[in-house]
Amino acid sequence: MKKFLLFIVLISIFSCNNNKNTEKQPALVRPKNIIPKEQMINILVDCNLAEAATTYKQKQGKDIKYYSSHYYSLIFKKYNISKEDFEKNLAFYSQNIKDIDEIYIEVINRLSKKQSQVSNE
Repeated sequence: MKKFLLFIVLISIFSCNNNKNTEKQPALVRPKNIIPKEQMINILVDCNLAEAATTYKQKQGKDIKYYSSHYYSLIFKKYNISKEDFEKNLAFYSQNIKDIDEIYIEVINRLSKKQSQVSNE
């Protein structure tokens, strides 16, 4: 299951990179509405759980486009952010390998704890 969670996290990272061009991009300016690291971790944990739930719904033959949109809307509402705020902040944190590594290590740790809690029930 840890491999599955890691796979989901990696998919999340790489799916955010829409740039097919390998040219060096200029550094992104710090977003006006910066999301603190701790909150970004919480958001990414919720996003990964939403992705897992969407995958489960897909296996049931459900309309994943609806569920994905619905789950992300709930996440953005929960943290009082817009999709644009999230994307800008993720891009900002992703430009610094150390920052994004720290964030995703903590995301993986929290998802692993949740997994073990579910496994013990």
